[in-house]
Amino acid sequence: MGKPKITQEKIIVIMSLYESKEYTINNIIKMTGVSREQYIIWLIDRNLRQINKHDDNTFDNHLHYNDFH
Repeated sequence: MGKPKITQEKIIVIMSLYESKEYTINNIIKMTGVSREQYIIWLIDRNLRQINKHDDNTFDNHLHYNDFH
C-alpha cells in the first residue's frame, strides 16, 4: 500500500501556505500532514508548471505530482 494521494483541497491549502511566505517547509508539512517527499514532489510540479506558462515550447513530458502515486 503506497502513500495516499494529496487531494485537490490539500493542494490548495499547501499552495496558499507556500505563497504566503509566512511558513517554513516544516510548518507546512506539520499543518497539512503531507510527507516531506510529497511536498517536494508538489513543489517540483508547481515550478515546472510555472516554467511551462512562460515557455512557448512547453515540455511534453514533465513531472506531475500524481505520476508518482
